[in-house]
Formats: sequence, C-alpha cells, structure tokens
Amino acid sequence: MIKFFRRIRQKLVKEGNLKRYLIYAIGEILLVIIGILIALFINDWRNDLNAQKTESLTIESLHIEFSAGNVAIQEFIELNENIIATNKSLLSYCLNVETEFEEPTFDSLFYHAAWSESLRLNQGVFKELLNTGNLSKLSNTKLRVLLSSWDELLEVVGRSDQVGLDYLQDKLMNYFDQNLSWAMMSKDDKLGLGGLQLKGRDRSIDKISVAKDLEFENFIFNQIWFTQRKMNRAKELLDLNNEILDEIERAK
Repeated sequence: MIKFFRRIRQKLVKEGNLKRYLIYAIGEILLVIIGILIALFINDWRNDLNAQKTESLTIESLHIEFSAGNVAIQEFIELNENIIATNKSLLSYCLNVETEFEEPTFDSLFYHAAWSESLRLNQGVFKELLNTGNLSKLSNTKLRVLLSSWDELLEVVGRSDQVGLDYLQDKLMNYFDQNLSWAMMSKDDKLGLGGLQLKGRDRSIDKISVAKDLEFENFIFNQIWFTQRKMNRAKELLDLNNEILDEIERAK
C-alpha cells in the first residue's frame, strides 16, 4: 500500500502538475488522519469494553461481599439483643436479690452480661475500591454515593464500638477483677474454672453484696446503654447495606 502511494506521488512530481499533486497530498493527509481516528476509536472501544468487564466483575464481587455482610450484621444485632436482655435480667435480679438469690444463676447472668463483641465484616473488595480510587470509576452514580456513605457509617460504628469496649475494659472489668474471683465462680459458669481449687487461699466472695452494690448496678446499666447504642448503629448499617444490595441488583 505504501509503495502504491509512493508511485502515484512520484508520477505526479514527474508530470509537474502542481494542482493535482496538492489535491493528492491533501487526500493522503486526510487518509492518515482518518486512519489515526479509526485506531483511536478502536482503542477507546477496547478500553471501554475492558472497563465494562472490570466493573461487571467488581459489581458481582460487591454483591457477594455485601450479601455476606447482611448476614453478619443481622447476627451481630441478634447477639447484642441477647446481651441487652441478659443485662436487663441481671439488673432486675440485682434489684430483687433480697428475696431470692441463686449463685449459679448470678454467675451465668454475670458472664453473659459482661460479654461484648465487635462487628467484623469482610470488606476486601470495598476497601480495594477506596484505596485504588476506583470507586469514582463506577458508572452507577447512586451506587457510588451509597458506598461513600457506607464508608462514613462504618467509621461511626467503629467509634461507637470502641467507646463501649474502652468502658468495658477500663472500668467494668477492673471492677470485676477487684471484687470477684474468676477462679471461684460457680462450676456452672461458661469459663469452666468453677472446680479449680486454690489451696491455702481464701477467695470467698459475698456475691449478694456485689449484686446489691450501687457501682455494680451502674456498670450493668451502662453496659445496656452502650450495647443499645452500638446495636442502633448496626441497624443503620443494615438498612444501608440493604439499600446498597438493591442498587447493586439494578447495576448488574
């Protein structure tokens, strides 16, 4: 093809026809420009096709990730509902300890009431989108907005969870360490330390006095409050998770 055009150019030069040569030169330039434009179009088309395939895979991965997150959040909410219910039972038990007290019941309620769990989500695909800046490349505008809101709400949930954990570790557990012997808890407790014999050590505990202690009562009340707050945030997260899943379905 190149030789063909070269021969035409040489022929026109030999003929000395300037007008025809200029027309030919302009035509050749136009052909080159058209060829470049076609090449650019094909390149853009391939890039767009690859981008669509990449986005499709990302959307599918997000669907799997947020579907699993939906289950995890629901389980987390259920766990915290149980913790709240147990703390309320323990609080009620402490308020009525004068009339009835059973050590195994107190031990079991105490163990579960002092429990705390953090929300753990597999966010590998989402974090990669954030870290690489590819979140902005998603074509679905609403999905981009929802995922940005998800990142912000995750931080709020994390801070709320940390406040509760700090309280549990710094105050509640410190109180328990000073007023209760874990090793002398009833054999019915979940720690499995009830049968441990500490020879030569007096670790007897007046658990009725502990149950009647105002400080202990306030600790349980605050545990309910912190857990309720954490659970409410988790419910917000669940609502947003469901909204994201709906939008992912539309984006498929």
